[in-house]
Amino acid sequence: MKKYSVLVLLLASFVFITSCGSDDDENGPKKSEARQITSFVFESELNDALEEDIDGIIDEQNKTVTATVPYGTQITSLLPTIEVSEKASVNNEGARNFTNPVEYTVTAEDGSVATYSVTVNLTASDEKQITEFIFLANDNEALNKDVVATIDEAAKTITATVDFGTDVTGLSPAIKATVGATVNPTGVQDFTDPVSYTVTAKDNSTVTYEVSITEAAPDNDKRITDFKFLASDNAGFDKDIAGSIHEEDKNIFVSVPGGTDVTSLTPSIEISEMASINPTGARDFTNRVVYTVTAQDNSTASYTVLVNVVVSERDALIALYNSNPNNTLGWDIQNADISTWTGVTVVDGHVTELDLLKMGLDVLPPEIGILTKLERLQLKGNNIRTIPSEIGLLEELTYLNLESNKVTGIPSEIGSLTKLKTIQLHHNNINSLPSELGLLDQLGQLVVSSNNLTSLPAEIGQLGNLWDLNLAYNKIASLPAEIGQLRSLKMLHIQNNQLSTLPAEIADLYSLTNLYADRNNFTALPNGIFGLSAIKAVTFEYNSITTISSQINNISTLTYLKLDGNILTQVPKEIGQLSSLKTLSVRYNSLSSIPTEIGNLTNLERLWLTNNNLTSVPQAVCNLKTNYGTDLLVDDGVACQ
Repeated sequence: MKKYSVLVLLLASFVFITSCGSDDDENGPKKSEARQITSFVFESELNDALEEDIDGIIDEQNKTVTATVPYGTQITSLLPTIEVSEKASVNNEGARNFTNPVEYTVTAEDGSVATYSVTVNLTASDEKQITEFIFLANDNEALNKDVVATIDEAAKTITATVDFGTDVTGLSPAIKATVGATVNPTGVQDFTDPVSYTVTAKDNSTVTYEVSITEAAPDNDKRITDFKFLASDNAGFDKDIAGSIHEEDKNIFVSVPGGTDVTSLTPSIEISEMASINPTGARDFTNRVVYTVTAQDNSTASYTVLVNVVVSERDALIALYNSNPNNTLGWDIQNADISTWTGVTVVDGHVTELDLLKMGLDVLPPEIGILTKLERLQLKGNNIRTIPSEIGLLEELTYLNLESNKVTGIPSEIGSLTKLKTIQLHHNNINSLPSELGLLDQLGQLVVSSNNLTSLPAEIGQLGNLWDLNLAYNKIASLPAEIGQLRSLKMLHIQNNQLSTLPAEIADLYSLTNLYADRNNFTALPNGIFGLSAIKAVTFEYNSITTISSQINNISTLTYLKLDGNILTQVPKEIGQLSSLKTLSVRYNSLSSIPTEIGNLTNLERLWLTNNNLTSVPQAVCNLKTNYGTDLLVDDGVACQ
């Protein structure tokens, strides 16, 4: 029995040991539950926004990471370097936006997780700058306009200049400073002496600015800038009537309708900002009235106002005469027969032409609008600066010449002159053209050369009858695409501007025969010209053209081509297909050869090749002179081969 029991115990022990060994084989070694962030760093090498590595502070108990970066750091895309427990992994790898806290989940080997919240803070700003210092008129009764102070950041001084006589003992400035900074003092201050302002940054560092106010010298401006009789102030007027101010001799001319009682008229007068005027109110304008304008510095200027009662076209001419004391018209204004006056043409009792060439005119008065039957107005060679809006009343006008004056602008009312066929405005000081020019659908010739134009209104494209457009000697850098709508245009002058290209729509000018584009900034012939079906003369002299496109052969109508003064090194052989060509000039370039095909141009009358790098020309080209009488110009020593 004992032996049996021992055997049973031995068997039982074996089974138990075997069973334990099987369990270890099935479950394996125990997996790690470690799930910590052990290091969290923003390395400068991986983050352009940082100049040095930034270590995050890890709070293991609260599962948080906090990193502080310099103020102003862009934190919308930062790339952290993260180390975690052995055999653990972390999500959200890569650059992240840390404007708000970002959560990272660490997963242990056994699948358990821990979530960390990462916060990136900015250090307190040390910015402490006054960026704007203004005394607003709305905040300061002593001021009639805003006064913007000048800030010298290097010297930490702020200076402002107020009008003469301003009370500076109680002024309140509007101040702007860098974000987060505060400024002290605030509110109303006495600026009789300099006032110190302290700016405190978010990091509590400070800087002090000294603010000083100076009083401007008394103003010496003493002008009448506008003189008119308002219909609302004067019974019997159905519209406002403006005077013509002649600043040089301090005369003001006003014409009022016939029958106006001039013994009690109230003018509306605008003067220099700080000045005063005497007399004021209603006055008797039967005779001349003198107004004295007193500047802030007590200096004075006297203006003489002459009111003309206009009842006829004769009165309008007298107004023109009186508005120009220095004129050389030679009119006897006592003579009732105005047809005897120099330059005046009368038909059926109405003035139809004024030919006032070089008559010493400085002013074109508004009374010009009374000459409603005027068809031709010639004012070339005077000193006129301003065109009155009343010119829009000359609805019969077909010809307007203001060449060689001092005109600075054209009034929009010119759009009412729908019968105009010619406008001559060259040699003036015009900066821009009104869009209303587009209303002149009968206009055939527009000459605005030698002005100060920098552009053209798009409405220029509405001039369907325009055949001559002269824009030479201006400052135009580009032409509007609408220029392609000028289907009647034959002559286009754009010399001496700042053009480097032409709109593609130039190809739509199927009536264009002459294009002059000398002295601009072209480096090649614009492609648009190769589609011009009627073109005969093209000049692009003294530009910077380096090549001529082989498309030149498309201009089969071309008779005249001048490309002197460019940087050409070759001429395409296709030019030999221009069978109608009579003049070809490529002087002052860098040509070392010319194509034999030019010898095919048997209609060529002039071939000018001087001042190039030619040592010879093809014999076929030389034969043009022998066989067809072509005027062939080459440098001395250039041979025929």
